Amino acid sequence: MMKAAMALLMISVIALLSAGCQSEANKQNAAGVTLGNRGYPDRLKNAIEDFDLAIQRDSQFTLAYYNRAQAYFGLEQYEEAIKDYDQAIGLDSESVLLYTKRGEVYFALGQYERALQDHEQAIRLDSQFALAYYNRGGAYFKLGQRDQAIQDYQRAVSLYRRFVSPGYRGCDFYDDLKQYQPAIKDCRSLSRLDPGFAKAFGERGLASF
Repeated sequence: MMKAAMALLMISVIALLSAGCQSEANKQNAAGVTLGNRGYPDRLKNAIEDFDLAIQRDSQFTLAYYNRAQAYFGLEQYEEAIKDYDQAIGLDSESVLLYTKRGEVYFALGQYERALQDHEQAIRLDSQFALAYYNRGGAYFKLGQRDQAIQDYQRAVSLYRRFVSPGYRGCDFYDDLKQYQPAIKDCRSLSRLDPGFAKAFGERGLASF
């Protein structure tokens, strides 16, 4: 009964964690716009205490390690997050999501080679997982392998056609490489995917100069 209750708690926290931990833009937006956002670190700390209790009761509780790692990531306690992902992967070495999320922490630490390794392992486990290609593209870009980065962003879009952000970053990279015609084509494709995605139209306009 206790385990079921804790599992429900973990699941309810996932939305809270993912809302604040996925991008630098989210961090900037959460920097103090509303009073409620100011309590976000405290909520993460409270969540960590709950996950601590869950793990004390069941040291094989993979989901608790995963969620605590997410909370640590939100607090930018990256080394602690890595430890929890290591524990979770030790319990479930076939989880695509665990490798992907640990790779995101390595990326945040600037350890791009290790991030690349984790995302490659995720792709080996599931070659259709769009997020792994998206993240691997970021690692490739940081390592200066821009052609591979663009290929991965294109692959992410082809796997998940509504995953607009990877494609947008892909047309960013084309523009950075001064490959303007591919940039226009990529951004035009995004415009068709989501006509309301004004950013793609704006980027297409910049590439047209």
